Amino acid sequence: MSKVLAILTIGWAILLTLLAAFWVDLDAPFMPIAGVAELALFFLGAILIVGWGYVAKTIRRYIIPGIAVTFIVGYSFGFVYLPDEVSWKAKFYRHKRNYEARVAEIYQMSPQQLQSLLQENKAAITYKDCSIDLGPPIRVAFVWDGIIDNWYGVMYDPSDTVQQSNEKEWNDPTSRDLKSIFGGDLVGVTHIEGHWYFCSFT
Repeated sequence: MSKVLAILTIGWAILLTLLAAFWVDLDAPFMPIAGVAELALFFLGAILIVGWGYVAKTIRRYIIPGIAVTFIVGYSFGFVYLPDEVSWKAKFYRHKRNYEARVAEIYQMSPQQLQSLLQENKAAITYKDCSIDLGPPIRVAFVWDGIIDNWYGVMYDPSDTVQQSNEKEWNDPTSRDLKSIFGGDLVGVTHIEGHWYFCSFT
């Protein structure tokens, strides 16, 4: 029985890891499913703890069951207190190659080509799977989820000036210019790597 529980415990940990890695993809579009999956995994963890307790009582050996229970409890707390940045970065690195290809494609366009994509009364350009803000500098964003101008996702900013929005006050005129991009107000910026940032707008 202990071998079966060990296999189930490892499988449970793998599923919880996958849930953490894909949380961004599940949380917004499938919020009820994500919540049910989380509860189901925690319920399964509780069953595993009971199972290991039964094994310890049966064989009267407590070291391995104790380690297993500690692992389950610790892994569960690790998931609960896992920083959001971990899930963001997991999604970013899964799509990084496609993002970089799209950015390279956009930066090869001439100013005339970019202007031809701009629709009347629109502050940003929607192009294939991304949005373009002509700036200057030209910034490219990939929307992960949101409604109209309330959204979040990743942004490519070659100037890296977007991170200065966290350091300025809202009543600073230069801050307002920096925050008002992509047709919305930038309310949060977190650096990922290089010129890439996780951003939220309202």
